[in-house]
Amino acid sequence: MTLANLADPLWRLSNLYQCRREGGGDGREALGVPFRPRDEQTLILRHLVERPQVPLYVIKSRRLGVSTCVDTFQADLAVFKQGFRGFIIDQKQDDATKKMVEIVRFAVDSLPAEILSRFIFDKRNDSELRLRFRGEEESKDSVIYATTGGRGGDCSMLHVSEWGPISATDPARSNEIRTGAFPAARRGRRVVETTWYGGKNGDLWDLVKPIMDADPNAEGEILFFPWHSDPQAVRFEGVVTPEMEEYFRVLTEKVAKRFTREQKLWYAAKKLEQGLFVKREYPSTLDEALSVPIPGTIYGDLVDQLREKKRIQDFPADTGFPAYTFWDIGMSDFGCVWLVQFVGRDILLLDYVSRTGKPASFYAGWVKAKETQHGVSVLANFMPHDANARDKGTCKSYVVTSQDAGLRNIRVVHRTPDVWLGINELRTMLPRCYIHAVNCAEVYKDQFITIPSGIDCLDNYHKQEETSGGIIREEPVHDQYSHGASALRTMSEAYRNGMIEGTSLTAKESRRGGGEGPRVIRSAGPQAPLIRSGFGPRRVIR
Repeated sequence: MTLANLADPLWRLSNLYQCRREGGGDGREALGVPFRPRDEQTLILRHLVERPQVPLYVIKSRRLGVSTCVDTFQADLAVFKQGFRGFIIDQKQDDATKKMVEIVRFAVDSLPAEILSRFIFDKRNDSELRLRFRGEEESKDSVIYATTGGRGGDCSMLHVSEWGPISATDPARSNEIRTGAFPAARRGRRVVETTWYGGKNGDLWDLVKPIMDADPNAEGEILFFPWHSDPQAVRFEGVVTPEMEEYFRVLTEKVAKRFTREQKLWYAAKKLEQGLFVKREYPSTLDEALSVPIPGTIYGDLVDQLREKKRIQDFPADTGFPAYTFWDIGMSDFGCVWLVQFVGRDILLLDYVSRTGKPASFYAGWVKAKETQHGVSVLANFMPHDANARDKGTCKSYVVTSQDAGLRNIRVVHRTPDVWLGINELRTMLPRCYIHAVNCAEVYKDQFITIPSGIDCLDNYHKQEETSGGIIREEPVHDQYSHGASALRTMSEAYRNGMIEGTSLTAKESRRGGGEGPRVIRSAGPQAPLIRSGFGPRRVIR
């Protein structure tokens, strides 16, 4: 150990520290093992050393040692950098305390005696570690805090753990992190490591989405670490089902990596254990992680099933059948329109549009253009009940304004007494749907606003508990995703009321003569990706 070695943070991290043995050992083994960074951990450490002022976002699977890596790095800076100020912000105080005790303090305590003996600890508790060189003034001490939030103050390094769950379950605290803790560390290192939670929504999504889109003004780098980065993710008992073999066939094509039988068995067991949320806890790809349904999702589980069954893909319209449009109207708010065909038992969601502040003429023009593009005729345009309400300025209803713009065959769906009737009806219809993976996945963005795609709306439409008069009720949340979901609910309400003529399976078969099957062939090949994977100079490493 030379002075040159001690001046090199990567050498120190690979040679001086220990971390806790996973599982704590069996009493006969030493509790600590040398910290030897794995490949993923080395990527993180090199970023922190070589690009310290570029925020790092690590989206990951469980049990990959990311927190151990980041907070051992913080411990090293506290020891070797005079006046260091570090923060660990976690979802719960117990989680922050665990990182302080089992990672930070464990690492510091494992230092060689000739180094550790040169320091004194002014504070050493579950939420604060304060130390300084013997004989040094207190004003030159180093400190690491473990907490659940932070605003302002000097910060040399910020580690936010599980911001995904925080953003989804505690928006107020998430906003405090974004507007307080993050700016406070603008001249230091900022690391976010998290499992993904809450869909494409919230503060964390707002920060990573521009990086993914290669926005030249976006700041940061994304690293993604899947479950199959863990060499211990293997299992030796069980059966690899045909469905699981197909999942790994597609996965192999996506990631250009071969998987062993033992890895497949491990994942099959985790899928049974975690169910719908296996993609949150143990994602295979970044796309999988980001498609995890938001808590309280209303349609997200069904859309996820459509993905698994490859019913979200690129397909042509069936020009032998009419189309229908289903609307949610808005002037200052979002307006949305779905273009749909009914072919046998299949429901084809062909196209989707959503804008804000657009008049009825914009949507009428969109419908006409899509008729030409897809080679179909729109038999009827279904609008919600408020389309009959008159505008105070023009004294015209939305229906009349749309007719003035050349839209014909408008039918208004009467208001249902309970929104859940339409929601539950749509839930019964969604398993019959094919969703166009390009037309319905387009996100509209200009310099002022980003409008989610139709698929995003179905993924992220969710409910939350509301209390009124001492009664707790679950109500759908009104946000940027609710409008597209409401437009498709217009379809289920019209269908439920028998307003969509000729959509029964019997009617389709008799029209075709003798029960001929649908002519649209929706291939069983891999679906089109829902998010782009070209990220310019700011890397997204999968």
